[in-house]
Amino acid sequence: MPRCGRGLRNLSSLKIWLILGAVLVWLSGCTYPSAVEQNYGRAVTVNKVNQLVNPEAGLHQASASVGLPPQVGVKVNAQYTDSFQKKEEEHKPIFLFQEQ
Repeated sequence: MPRCGRGLRNLSSLKIWLILGAVLVWLSGCTYPSAVEQNYGRAVTVNKVNQLVNPEAGLHQASASVGLPPQVGVKVNAQYTDSFQKKEEEHKPIFLFQEQ
């Protein structure tokens, strides 16, 4: 019979831990908003203000960035494509008993 009392004690401590965990999860929702949440949607306002400050900004386009040279791009793409193909490996037999 002593085992039954011990099981009830473990069950009650489990309930306490579950309640404590639920309270902590509930309280975590009451935290201060993050920097992303505080500035959410501010990018649109900033872009509108920048258009008022310099309305001709879009007319002077900067040079586009240049990627890889064509030969290098073809080689990298070929290596990437080849990485998906299965390679057949030579399997050597395993001998459990060595012949003498």
